Amino acid sequence: MNPRTLQIALALALFASLPAQGADDPRPTPPAALDGAELAAWLTTNGCRDCLLEGKNLAGQRLDGADLGGAALQGVDLTGASCVGCKLAGATLSSTTVDGTDFTGADLRGLGGDCSPYFPYMTCQQSMESVPANLTKAHLEDADLSGIIDIIVTGAHVEGATFHVAFPPTLTGAVFERVYLSPSYGSNSNKQPFAKAEIGALAGYITRCDGSWVPLSYTFPDDQLPAFRTSYNCAKAGNDTERAICASDECAALDRALAAAYKHARDTADGTGEDLKQAQRAWLGTRNACGDEWVCLRDTIKDRIIALNRGRLAPAPPRAGHYLPSYGTPRLPTSLAATEAGAKLAKLLSYDATTIDLAVNDDGSLTVDAFALGSNAHMCTIEQVVFRYDPATGTFVPTGEMAAVDGDGAGRILLAGEILVFEGGQIWCGARASLTGTYSLNGK
Repeated sequence: MNPRTLQIALALALFASLPAQGADDPRPTPPAALDGAELAAWLTTNGCRDCLLEGKNLAGQRLDGADLGGAALQGVDLTGASCVGCKLAGATLSSTTVDGTDFTGADLRGLGGDCSPYFPYMTCQQSMESVPANLTKAHLEDADLSGIIDIIVTGAHVEGATFHVAFPPTLTGAVFERVYLSPSYGSNSNKQPFAKAEIGALAGYITRCDGSWVPLSYTFPDDQLPAFRTSYNCAKAGNDTERAICASDECAALDRALAAAYKHARDTADGTGEDLKQAQRAWLGTRNACGDEWVCLRDTIKDRIIALNRGRLAPAPPRAGHYLPSYGTPRLPTSLAATEAGAKLAKLLSYDATTIDLAVNDDGSLTVDAFALGSNAHMCTIEQVVFRYDPATGTFVPTGEMAAVDGDGAGRILLAGEILVFEGGQIWCGARASLTGTYSLNGK
């Protein structure tokens, strides 16, 4: 089976394995008419082991001591509820709101299952201004908490529990020898173990909104984080524009692509190439006019690469291989990256659900396989589609029946050096997924 087909099949199989909803579900349910305070009282008195709770409103209710072991909570609102001492071992939470829920002393061993980052829409939901879920002194052994981003676990038993790499809780006072951090994308099978001492080494850092880890004392600008790799030495950046490129993952990748495209144009130019040099100097003025606005820089650099490629009968030889996004790349400060814990973090942050694979054919065309996973499990899939170089646009475009799709609907690929830019191609995607962006070979 094609690797991309296998990846999609596994994703769909996981989706299909989620608990069924509605009347066809064989698990017991509480009386259908009960909700709110009446349901809370019923659950506290009778428990609901291995049952299905779907679409119930338990916000602000008292469920203290309720036995919900193995239950499936789907679309349940637990905002501000009290579940002190609840028994939830082996339970699963899907699209269940836990803002400010009090789980003090609760048994949540083995909790999880549906709170998987692989399906972003199936989470233990919290609002953007969430109130932390209180798990003080709770039993969380082997629980999957990677879908809950704001929790208090003071004094909790968290041995073997899994937390999201971008939202690790403060584990001060928690009881454990080893916990796991899960990647931002992909399956929790890629999670990494962290010993207590390694978690302690992370205590002086916090995560930023782009996933980067920074010291607690972090302030802008980005010079406290390593610069991204460009075609020039960022330590000698001569103006705000060059410094802005060094601080932007996508602009830095495009700068390297531009250097490769310019070298190819220069190496294949007629005569001395003086016209090319003058045009490049003039373009630098256009680039610098962007200042530190990264969107302007991104588009200006991309347009220059296309201009350098356009009209050429053949581009620079394309590089086959596995391309990963250059945009949204988290960074680690040097002080953290040099540690064993930092190496594990770097591995977790390297996983991405979007990939493009290129094979270069004998005639210079490309065979493309691509996959992207967006929200609500919307996907992009391209399987074994041939793209051929178009001198008029300086890009690779689809062949066959897809060549008749208007505009960039079927997508186009701009290649320079080890950098790939994919534009358009929404015909391959669900409404909430996209392949558009800048990629680098093997993510480097």
